[in-house]
Amino acid sequence: MQKGSSAEELIKSFQSNGVSYSKALQLQSCFGKEDLMIEVYVRDLLALVLLENSQQKFSLRKLYDNLESELRALEVLCVARDKYAAMLHSLIESSLPDDTPRVWQRFRAINRGYRETE
Repeated sequence: MQKGSSAEELIKSFQSNGVSYSKALQLQSCFGKEDLMIEVYVRDLLALVLLENSQQKFSLRKLYDNLESELRALEVLCVARDKYAAMLHSLIESSLPDDTPRVWQRFRAINRGYRETE
């Protein structure tokens, strides 16, 4: 699938719901094979993480929204999360500013201690 092609634009435009699944199947039969579509989404995920890693300032919200969109597209194609979760977690963590993972770990530790005392 080529960048900017009608197939790419169609794939990126549909919402993540039950209707989208049937549309994805139709697009698959029209534009190509499932494995090629999966490759496109994985490439987009990698490009997104590398892009965020190369920029000084970035929006965590924008990163989350873009990741969510790409991951939903993989779900529509029935790609199991366990196939990419470990790799993706490391890539995303490496694209965050150094203090963000530390703050997240501190938050989790505080909440874990709070839940244990309830």
